[in-house]
Amino acid sequence: MLDVRERLGDKVGSFTTTSNLRLAPEAPGGAANLLPPVTLDSNLTFLGYEPGDDRIYQEGEAFTSVTWWRVDGPLQEDLRLFTHVMPDPAVITSQSDRISVLPSSLRPRDIFIQVTYVNLPEATPAGNYLVSTGAYRQGDKQRLAILIDGEARGTRLFLSDSAFTVGAGDG
Repeated sequence: MLDVRERLGDKVGSFTTTSNLRLAPEAPGGAANLLPPVTLDSNLTFLGYEPGDDRIYQEGEAFTSVTWWRVDGPLQEDLRLFTHVMPDPAVITSQSDRISVLPSSLRPRDIFIQVTYVNLPEATPAGNYLVSTGAYRQGDKQRLAILIDGEARGTRLFLSDSAFTVGAGDG
């Protein structure tokens, strides 16, 4: 048996000062800055993310996103997490929708890490890209609301320190 409570607590605790988040511009009340943890409806909490590095990606490569989540109660079996890569908040260049665990196997207070690879299309224009994440139910495609002080404030979070650049290809 491994006792990782202290290390896990330290890691998750560090997100409250290192994981800069932003609500989407279309969110009720506007695009506000916030820090984790961020509660979503349906018993899920976003705990934080690993910041991106300073490397410049090339078209056709895969961007890697590492996010941390906590289970607060029973989850829908068809829960999926999404990661969007976009040049601006309204245009998705590429996305990945998946979850690496079986939601039915998770119990309240479980923490899981989602590693997502988002393939950048061969024709990805050079420039700066934003990264957003959230969750939805696959059956009805309904996104889970982000709750701030019990009030729905949109359905996606922008991961400020995961923004990255795609360099110009050799053409």
